[in-house]
Amino acid sequence: MYGGAKSLLFPKRGKRAVILCGGPQPPNFIIERWLSGADLFICADNAGHPYEQLPTIPDLVIGDFDSIAGHIINGKTGPTMLHVPDQDSTDGEKAILHAISEGCTEGIMLGATGGSLDHTLCNCALMEKYADRFRLCICNEYGLTIRCDNTEKYIWELQPGTVFSIIPFYQQSSGITVRGAAYNMKNSDIGFGESATVSNHVVEPPLSINIISGTLLIHFRYEPLDPVRRSLL
Repeated sequence: MYGGAKSLLFPKRGKRAVILCGGPQPPNFIIERWLSGADLFICADNAGHPYEQLPTIPDLVIGDFDSIAGHIINGKTGPTMLHVPDQDSTDGEKAILHAISEGCTEGIMLGATGGSLDHTLCNCALMEKYADRFRLCICNEYGLTIRCDNTEKYIWELQPGTVFSIIPFYQQSSGITVRGAAYNMKNSDIGFGESATVSNHVVEPPLSINIISGTLLIHFRYEPLDPVRRSLL
């Protein structure tokens, strides 16, 4: 299945939120598929406005509403609006905190990349900041990114040729073992900012990645019009 609760790379494990941020909005078919099996749909500030153009009306729009000021909102059929004036958090972070307060343990963040680089970097940092209580996947029409650590083994039955990158996040990661790829690794250490692990690809499935310490962001790339790559979501 392309996206949704049965996603190969990010299967549903608990109560799930889909969060649409204010960056470049992915095509509606991406949003629609991730909404399949989701328990909560949140838009951050003006993301998705006008909301009637989305596959479904969001359950909630949250933010400080600096971006939505002056926009006309349909109070009868539109979503619930929650104003959070806190200036110490982004609207995407406000959405995550609300999802957690509603009992969600995982989320799909869309519209979180591209456009303004500062927001992209902040959204990626949220994957680490809330890792102890909120499992997060950042996705767009070009691929998806997940966070990995030493709490589990990661094994995926991916098509040969699937491109992926391993990115140590904010510190050195050690004891990394990769099997099934063109460039395998065995108990290797990778420092923050090293580029040797960018644009690897699957050769002999399954792809397995284990890590002893540290944190990795793993980005899987796909072509939006390729049905094989679509299956990776």
